[in-house]
Amino acid sequence: TVMQARLSLTELASKIESNRDSKRDFTVPSPKIEMKQDQDKTVIEMPVNGGTERFGINNFAHGQLAEKLSIPKKYYDRMLTETPDLLSANVNRWLREEPKNNLMRTLDGNVRAFLSDRYRPIDNDVIAEAVLPHLLNAGVEIKSAEITERRMYLQVVTPKISAEVPTRKGEIVQAGLTLSNSEVGAGSVWFANLLYYLACLNGQIGTTDFRKYHIGRRIGNTDGAELSAFTDRTRQLDDKAFMSALNDLTKNALSALTLDKELKMIEDATKREVGATALSDTVTEISKKHGLNENEKEGILSRIIKGGDLTQFGVANAVTNLANSEQEVPNFDWVIELQKIGHEVMSDGDTWGVIEKKVAPKPTATATA
Repeated sequence: TVMQARLSLTELASKIESNRDSKRDFTVPSPKIEMKQDQDKTVIEMPVNGGTERFGINNFAHGQLAEKLSIPKKYYDRMLTETPDLLSANVNRWLREEPKNNLMRTLDGNVRAFLSDRYRPIDNDVIAEAVLPHLLNAGVEIKSAEITERRMYLQVVTPKISAEVPTRKGEIVQAGLTLSNSEVGAGSVWFANLLYYLACLNGQIGTTDFRKYHIGRRIGNTDGAELSAFTDRTRQLDDKAFMSALNDLTKNALSALTLDKELKMIEDATKREVGATALSDTVTEISKKHGLNENEKEGILSRIIKGGDLTQFGVANAVTNLANSEQEVPNFDWVIELQKIGHEVMSDGDTWGVIEKKVAPKPTATATA
């Protein structure tokens, strides 16, 4: 299987443009926000430019609201499913106690983010405008792109920078980049190295090179005012400065792409073997460390057995190969996490040593005369 492509570059650009045209941002004091039930649907009602409007709530925004109000997520989800009226009563009660202003980000009629009014959005169209021209001019190949509720992702490789996997004749690895941004408070803008293995068509996300956190000036004390004017007048200079920095960073990241540091790590991983009797325990230990569920653990184990590579390198590639399966891993945010985990498994010699000791078969007692 190959890396999940999800969106072509044209589809990504189209989705970014569509979202840009459909999004609306508001600043609203917490006591003016109210959760209600509307025909069996849980909605948010809030003041908008002198009137009121109702919005649906996406899953990620539900999670932010639960965290904001210190309502345990498991209990929040149970109320949402079983007793939505009780959820509304709890949410509204705690919102009334909060004097804070919120940045409410909406898209297609749904609240997609509950954020502090200090949150300074850096939107995907700004990122794309700064980065895509440099990537295309560099002749990279787009391997994967997606926009989820949480983040935008773009993964590229450059065939110009490749090398043979040490100790594996004929197996080629290419260098690339992963770029990610969140418009909704799910972390910062980041670049990370990408390793792309031609033999198994897996991608592994390595070192993160750059982050810019989305925190800036307070947006203001407006009471349900839409922020289009703020966007047009105030963000432009900030966006221009950020785009300039991102232009430089993209060019520098592409020019600095190398496999030199990775090749030694890969070579070491190909030499660390897993005993066949310890294979299951090894995968169990890795699953515990990285929070993998039982189906994912079994998927990794079956791939190792099928591939017959009982080394740290083989185990790591089994993890990233699992990420290639849209049927087994439909959540693209988790696809990216598995690509990171695969690289961590391969690069973490210290932890691997601990795992080896933990799962090593105990010596068999021998009878004495």
